[in-house]
Order: sequence, then structure tokens, then C-alpha cells
Amino acid sequence: MIIDSRNRPLVTGALLAAVALLGFLALRSLPALFEPLSFQTTDRLFELRARIPSLSPKRDDAVVLIDVDDKSLKQIGTFYLGREEEARLVRNLGLAGVAAQAHDVIYAAPLPGDEALLAATTGAGNVYFGMAAGLSDAAAASVSTGAIPERDRWRPKIVGEASTVFAATRPLVTFPLIATAARGLGFLDIRVDRDGVYRLAPLLGRDGDALVPSLSLRVVCDYLGVTPDRIEVVPGRAVTLSGAGSPEAEARIIIAESRLDSQGIGDGHLEIPADFPSLGKLEIRAQTELGTETIALPVTIAHQV
Repeated sequence: MIIDSRNRPLVTGALLAAVALLGFLALRSLPALFEPLSFQTTDRLFELRARIPSLSPKRDDAVVLIDVDDKSLKQIGTFYLGREEEARLVRNLGLAGVAAQAHDVIYAAPLPGDEALLAATTGAGNVYFGMAAGLSDAAAASVSTGAIPERDRWRPKIVGEASTVFAATRPLVTFPLIATAARGLGFLDIRVDRDGVYRLAPLLGRDGDALVPSLSLRVVCDYLGVTPDRIEVVPGRAVTLSGAGSPEAEARIIIAESRLDSQGIGDGHLEIPADFPSLGKLEIRAQTELGTETIALPVTIAHQV
């Protein structure tokens, strides 16, 4: 078939539109077929963003990671850190004047050393611990009676259908004595995709008529002075913090604690950027034992890495 040159642009446009329509229909009718390609494309785009400085997300030097690395574990002599060890870290960071301590740990039951951890947490006054929400796609979210402290059950403004937010169906929280002493709790759940890779870290989960924040959102809101009534949630699209302000305190360090291996890789292929300010837990202790000046400013920590 010969196409008249005058009609060629029109025919070309029609063919392109038909291909686009067929592709759209295939994606809608057979999403699982194209899902692996979508996942891989997303992964490559994130890798590309990390390699190009102009595209990389801006990291605030106020955020510092303290991890239990291989060097620390060899000095400790065991993988498990007791409550008294944790209490020592909490106490020293409190004395150093950090703005907030976010520990991704769930103290699910009492153990020896709780008295020291309770005293250190109370003394610091800005310590956050974790909980597991057991997030699921369930449309109904029954109230986990007494499991999650009412202080950590928020009721922000919701614009849209709240049932699309993941439901907290199997909460496991830090036990009441330590949870009450903490500034707040936040869930640590992340969602795994069907190819076994973690790509989604939800910020909120449903618990009855309330929303429960992730640990990161819980700390950030307090750090910026944003109360739940000034949060607007558009499920699946945005979480807006109104009236957020930068803290005036000079010591603006938010501490995150994680157990990672020597390559900075934890469960779910979570990769810590190589230039992220970080110190081993034992090193932090030694410095804070000597005095608060060595940890009071983020720039000091960054230079010591």
C-alpha cells in the first residue's frame, strides 16, 4: 500500500495514537505482566538520581545516623546490646544536647536494665522508640484497644478516602513503662513489593478512627513544631505540615539508630549513602563520656567520620 505524501503525517499520528492506546489497554488489563519492568525502571531512575549531584535529594547535616557496625560488635563481643547499654547511649546523647533521639527499636517486654533505660529516657525528654503496626490493605481498621498509646493516635484533617491508607492490624508496641517515658512512638513498618524489594515506607497507618505516624514522621512533626491538628493528609498523594518552623536551638541533631552490616546494608536492601554523617555507637559513647562539646554540633560529627 502506498500512502500519499500529503496524508503521511496524519497516518503516522494515527498509528502512534493506536500504539499508545494499545499499550495503555495492555497495562490496564495485564498489570502483573509489566510490573517487573516498572519496578526495574523505578530502581534505575533512583540509582541515576543518586549518581547525579544536581538531582540528589538535599540532606540536612542536622540528621546523623548512629549504627552498630562490625567494629562496634567486635568490641562489645556480642550482637545483642542490653538495656543498660542502650540506657548509656540515651543518657550521653541527652547530656550532649541533641534535639531528638529516634531509636528504631521495639522494647516489647520488660528486661533487666529497664530502670536505667527508664531514667535515661525520662532525663533526656526527647527520645522516640519504635513499634510495629502490622500494616495491611484491609479496608476496615478496628481499634487496637490499649495497644497504641492515645498520645500517638492522631486525628489530622483527611481530604479523600481514609480507607485507602494502610491499616494497623497487628500492632506490637514498646511496653507501657518505657513508652510512657518516651516523647513518642512511631511505627517502623515498610512495605515489600512482589519482587522482594522494599520501595515504600508509609508515613501513616489507620487505627480505628485515628492515624498512627511512622517514627520518621513522628519525630519530624515534633522537631518542626507541627501538631496533628495542623496536618492535612491526601491519601496516596501528600501529607502537608502547616505552620512548620525551624527550631531555634543550636543543637539540631536528630539521631537515628540502626543495626547494619559493614556495607551499610540492612534488611530489604536499604542502602545508607556513603556521605551520610555516621559514627559507630561505641565511638559516640567515648566522645560523649569525655564531654558534650564533641557532639554538640553536626559539623563536628561530619568532620570526624
